[in-house]
Amino acid sequence: MVAVVMGERQVRRALSQMRVSVQGRITRAAQRTALSGLAKEIKAKLPGKYKEARRGIGSSLKRGVNGVHVGKAGVAVGIRGSRRKKLMERAKSQTGERQRKGVGVSFSNIQWFIMGTKNRTLKKGSERGPKAGHPTGSMGYDPQVRDVVARAWASNQLQFGKTMQKRMSALITREAAKLAIKRIRQ
Repeated sequence: MVAVVMGERQVRRALSQMRVSVQGRITRAAQRTALSGLAKEIKAKLPGKYKEARRGIGSSLKRGVNGVHVGKAGVAVGIRGSRRKKLMERAKSQTGERQRKGVGVSFSNIQWFIMGTKNRTLKKGSERGPKAGHPTGSMGYDPQVRDVVARAWASNQLQFGKTMQKRMSALITREAAKLAIKRIRQ
């Protein structure tokens, strides 16, 4: 899904009169704010039984080809470093004494429920148990979460643009105040 946000004329005009570095800083901050709002909307659309997996939803903004910034929001997006490590440790620690078979739902396997899995087989067998190639089954997707990202985007698309415009106008005002202070000091 691609979004091109067209703002109010005043915001665009004010932005075009600023230095390129300031323009980039303002637009990136506005994009980050809007993307984090979209990630929150995705979390809100997930059913309660996927509460643990909500922690694995995030957003990311990176410079793409030709300097164009590319933003993403969704499952396991933008979660790196210590936060990812904590989530993985939490998922492992919760698989202690359980009444039911399986690994449960967590940050590390939410994609199974969103997209489903293909038919899987054992890679290595055992002497007395199932042999290599033994089918272990497949998993269908959960219809409640199948299109959770698309539904969140569809319901939040207008708000995405408004959030960006609001953040940009606040940042432009702040930059204008900085310039006024700078001119007074000179």
